[in-house]
Amino acid sequence: DLGMGTVDLANMLLFRDQGAVNIAAVCDVDEERLAAAVKRVGGAVRPYRDYRSILERKDIDAVVIATPDHWHAVQCAQACETGKHVYVEKPSSVTIAEGRAMVETARKYRRVVQVGSQARSAKPAHDACQFIRNGQLGRVHTVTCWHSLNPIGGFAPDEAPPPSLDWDLWLGPLPWRPYNPSYEPGNFRWFLESGGGNIRDRGAHVFSIVRWCLDADHQYPVTIEATGTPTPKGLWDAPRTMKVVYTFQNPDWQLIWDQPGEPKGPADFGMVFHGDKIGRASCRERV
Repeated sequence: DLGMGTVDLANMLLFRDQGAVNIAAVCDVDEERLAAAVKRVGGAVRPYRDYRSILERKDIDAVVIATPDHWHAVQCAQACETGKHVYVEKPSSVTIAEGRAMVETARKYRRVVQVGSQARSAKPAHDACQFIRNGQLGRVHTVTCWHSLNPIGGFAPDEAPPPSLDWDLWLGPLPWRPYNPSYEPGNFRWFLESGGGNIRDRGAHVFSIVRWCLDADHQYPVTIEATGTPTPKGLWDAPRTMKVVYTFQNPDWQLIWDQPGEPKGPADFGMVFHGDKIGRASCRERV
């Protein structure tokens, strides 16, 4: 992922400068981006195009996975199997089955796995959590989330992949398809099979905050109802509009994701907590 991979590497360099970490290897399926990462790290860092070469190294203690979403589960599980601890960017997986496999593998091999839901570390999230958990809203019965629409795109014709890109390795566990510039590096988010749209991208942040604020990390919905409208044209197939209602019991509450919903501030996404006391807690944060 051109975005978070670069951000994570920058953060790692800060820790390296403090003597807290050693960056032993970097990996990318695109030679140009790989060369840029090597130049940025400097020193004796080893470059790899295939992540499996890193997993074979016995001197690697932990890996940071900032690949497209469809690679997260496979790479995380294989890293655990080879004795590595893992920091993996959100969303942890594309499907529930993948997520369960990640948890089971981490437990089996006794590895530490952290998912990068950085929004929990943001001050607005902490303030909202403190307000709600202190009972200042009373019993929260509904949380409404708004988000801008999923984009429309994917109009370019198929073509040969760039010489610097290993297209087969980029696809990995996905069904093979011809290269198209509408797929990568970041547009995988707008395909259901590899990203799932904003609900699986920023929704990973939003839902993490909601469950934290309500102390509901271990509570699961009993029903999920989703409606939406398909994209009118182009390759991107994440629904243009989307509304999902999650119903929880014991305690009873609903989580509503709505695109576009009713924005309650200048940000293009956020959430509002509705309680049985007068007042309202909201959280808006660009991630």
